[in-house]
Amino acid sequence: MKYSKQIICAVKAIIFLLLILTGAFVITKLTAGIVAFLFINSIASSVGFDRYSTFYFALLGFSIITLVCWNYFGWKWNQLKNVIFVVILLIGIFSLQKIIIHNRIGIVENPKELRWFNPDGTPLLYYSRDKNNALVFFNHGGINPYSGLPLTPVSVEFRAECEKHWGE
Repeated sequence: MKYSKQIICAVKAIIFLLLILTGAFVITKLTAGIVAFLFINSIASSVGFDRYSTFYFALLGFSIITLVCWNYFGWKWNQLKNVIFVVILLIGIFSLQKIIIHNRIGIVENPKELRWFNPDGTPLLYYSRDKNNALVFFNHGGINPYSGLPLTPVSVEFRAECEKHWGE
């Protein structure tokens, strides 16, 4: 009886260790896909997609990157350097996209025809005034590249004022 408890305990420890190793192995194979998911989610959100579209784009990126990594690199531990390379490449692409998104001018020519708010109520448009006190609309927050003034997110009240002004 004494030995059977020790054997059961040893078997449980071995099973636990195997589960940990299997989990680590699978997570290693999913790492590039997880990184792609997080980066695509962040980029799509920065561009102005709603949360569902953002999630679907990120899920698509996760699926593609994971399938490519699994099919191309296989299930070999010695291919881990390739997964690390893909993650570093994704980080570089993500950084480049963030720089491009952050530095874009993004002037909106005709705000009347655009959606001003996400379904959750967050604004999609920002505005500032130029040197002639005319409104200039942008599709992202930040700073007006021409005046250096901060961009203001639109509000429901501001939209009502604009529609009233445009109706005149």
